[in-house]
Amino acid sequence: MAGHAATFLARFGACEVKEGAGVEGVAIIEFPTFAEAKAWYESPVYQEASQHRFRGGDYDVVIVEGLPED
Repeated sequence: MAGHAATFLARFGACEVKEGAGVEGVAIIEFPTFAEAKAWYESPVYQEASQHRFRGGDYDVVIVEGLPED
């Protein structure tokens, strides 16, 4: 996360799936903008690190645009 304005809002705490496919854990990371979230995901540092996760299991990553500020 170094060099990226990111804040963990949730990180693999207790979770209970009510609908849909089960999960082992969830992380929610807030970025200032949609573009900054994409830049972090597409960064060479993250792409290299993610290869270790892919060897250990199946993962889903979703980038979602937040609500506009009032």
